[in-house]
Amino acid sequence: QWPAVLIRLLDDLNTFWLPTAYKRESLICQVLADSVVELRGLLGDKPERWTWGRLHKIRFDHAFSSRPSFGQLFSLGPFSIAGDADTVAQASMVGDDPGDNIAPSYRQIIDLGNLDQAIAIYAPGQSGQIGSPFYSDMIESWFDGDYYTMTWHTDSVKKVTDESLTLIPAQ
Repeated sequence: QWPAVLIRLLDDLNTFWLPTAYKRESLICQVLADSVVELRGLLGDKPERWTWGRLHKIRFDHAFSSRPSFGQLFSLGPFSIAGDADTVAQASMVGDDPGDNIAPSYRQIIDLGNLDQAIAIYAPGQSGQIGSPFYSDMIESWFDGDYYTMTWHTDSVKKVTDESLTLIPAQ
């Protein structure tokens, strides 16, 4: 919640955390100038092209992607991502790297009084198997804020099932 703390500090002329008015103004000007230099280094000399999504990215890493031999083979992205720790579209940087963000991959809304109206979304997709048509089929919907209807009752599940996988333990 640092942005809220910073705003409170800037509003309080008597805070001991920041220097007196004149030094405070020069400090703020220096911080802004340093920020412009950093942004030019990261995003180029055209401020009209300085967009949040060019700097803030998210990757969907498969569990196998942590293995050096697999590298990026199983991972998806990077994709531009909106939001930060203080927005409805929650996304947070990992450490100080704006190009490495995390966000909730699963979202659901459930009306416990009417389970048939429950909705959810899971990015990047329902399958962890590379090559499956369901490996990354929900990324776009996830970014767009779309959902799918969750089914709860056996008859409803059967109506929307295209395929099933039955796992049988070894004898």
